Amino acid sequence: MVLRFAHEAAAGAAGWLFHPSQTLTEEEDGSPTVRFRAGGPREICWRLRA
Repeated sequence: MVLRFAHEAAAGAAGWLFHPSQTLTEEEDGSPTVRFRAGGPREICWRLRA
């Protein structure tokens, strides 16, 4: 899963744990990108609700 956020959302995205295996990188324009592997749509929905 790759989640890309607007530059304005950088602080919020950096403080959120989407998945225990996530990595967070900052793009050239300062926008954050979060990457992780998930078991499917159900796991993603469950993690986002938690």
